[in-house]
Amino acid sequence: MRAQLPNERLRVRVALMVTCINDALYPRTGQAVVRLLRRLGVDVDFPESQTCCAQPMVNTGYLDEAVPVVRNFVDSFAGYDGCWRVSGSPPSPALAALPSLRARL
Repeated sequence: MRAQLPNERLRVRVALMVTCINDALYPRTGQAVVRLLRRLGVDVDFPESQTCCAQPMVNTGYLDEAVPVVRNFVDSFAGYDGCWRVSGSPPSPALAALPSLRARL
């Protein structure tokens, strides 16, 4: 992030991730989060390249199968100040499993 100048609000650019479960059960939640973050002065982007977070593969031990999904996840959210995830689960289990996946990446 760049330095904040006097009398200037620091702009933060985040990527929004709406999980498949949230999208299926509560589809308007993502829209509400975008409105809220924008009202707070946050620049919100929804990377169209995002797909699965790899949680199903990691949770069931299919780490080799998770590798291309994790690569896409990391690439999709690179370059942002942060990633806002609309979910009740912790940030991507794929990222939590990174030590196990690192050798496969």
